[in-house]
Amino acid sequence: MAILSTQARYCQERGIDAKRTSMMYFWNGITSVLIRALTGYVCDMKGVHLKWIMQTAVFIAGATAALSTLLYSYKQLLMCYVAYGVADGAIISSMNILAMTTLSAKQRSQGFGFFHFCVAIALAVGPPFGGMWLLIPD
Repeated sequence: MAILSTQARYCQERGIDAKRTSMMYFWNGITSVLIRALTGYVCDMKGVHLKWIMQTAVFIAGATAALSTLLYSYKQLLMCYVAYGVADGAIISSMNILAMTTLSAKQRSQGFGFFHFCVAIALAVGPPFGGMWLLIPD
């Protein structure tokens, strides 16, 4: 989510008003939710390699975040937000499915809980460090 707040600030620097920027968040969320369900369905198919889905989604998320600095118009940035929403949804679904399929039946409940504990720590610590980085003077 820190990437999205940085993208919103970038949009405002490009002269896109806050209402249009908020619509980017809306479409990002819609695509993320829809892709989560689709990714879950695809991951249930036989012969699908879950790690390739996850790695592709992480690559798309990183590429859209890096390439967003080259985009200037509202439509281009909206497409970037939508692509990031697709990647975000695919990452979340495939990551959870990978965690569940990696563990044995006996380890699943404790391992899945510990996995999300570690993710929660990263989500809690990341924004303050990101905000601290933004406050450092040039």
